[in-house]
Amino acid sequence: MVDSNSPIRNDGGDIPNVIQAVSPSDVMYRSSPEYYFRLGRQAMETIQGSVALVGLSKIERILDMPSGHGRVLRFLRATYPHARIDACDIDVDAVDFCARTFDARPVYSTPNLAAVPLTESYDLIWCGSLLTHVHADQWRAVLELFGEHLREGGLMISTTHGRYHAGRLRSKETKRGLSDWAVKAVLSDYDRFGFGFQNYSGQEGYGISLSSAPWVCAQIVGTKGLRLAGYQERGWADHQDVVVGIKDSREATYPH
Repeated sequence: MVDSNSPIRNDGGDIPNVIQAVSPSDVMYRSSPEYYFRLGRQAMETIQGSVALVGLSKIERILDMPSGHGRVLRFLRATYPHARIDACDIDVDAVDFCARTFDARPVYSTPNLAAVPLTESYDLIWCGSLLTHVHADQWRAVLELFGEHLREGGLMISTTHGRYHAGRLRSKETKRGLSDWAVKAVLSDYDRFGFGFQNYSGQEGYGISLSSAPWVCAQIVGTKGLRLAGYQERGWADHQDVVVGIKDSREATYPH
């Protein structure tokens, strides 16, 4: 475990009883230990804001996908101590750590997101920094998976890279790990279609996606069983956009 005397480790804000243990394999912690707990807490604030927005009062079953080693899950456990929480990730070590440390049920993901072995229905799904890294086909798979595995009235909260990140790439403030050619290509598709994706070098199917607010909202509206409940630019840590969908199995009707 990481040294428990690290000064950032008590940054639970107003959320008490946040478990402090950090896995030595947690790349999120190693890459930014000064922000790790802060970003987890800010994700929880985003979740609570979305829950309040739709008036979701009963949260008994939660999915964190991808869970990583529990940057956000530790705050979910502290906030909903009696909920059953599933930790889902393609990283087996991360899932096992979450199961041991945060009393989560392990769910091991697959490269094909349509085939993730979910067996439960959830009141709340948190999907932080997944759609930001996959292509449009995987987006559809994820949203359909969530639509199928949310309880009626349940909430899906996902984060995306919107125009803030497009602006950072355009101004060359960052390259987000992409080559110069890939940056130009992802921006070109984003400008033309509202969505762009480019692989990281040597990582087929995993890279950086940019998605405009209208494109993202259209994906929610076009997914069976989901209804758009909200969209907030830079809603997570003033960094990633946040889209909220609610499970609503009723067929939409429109006035003539």
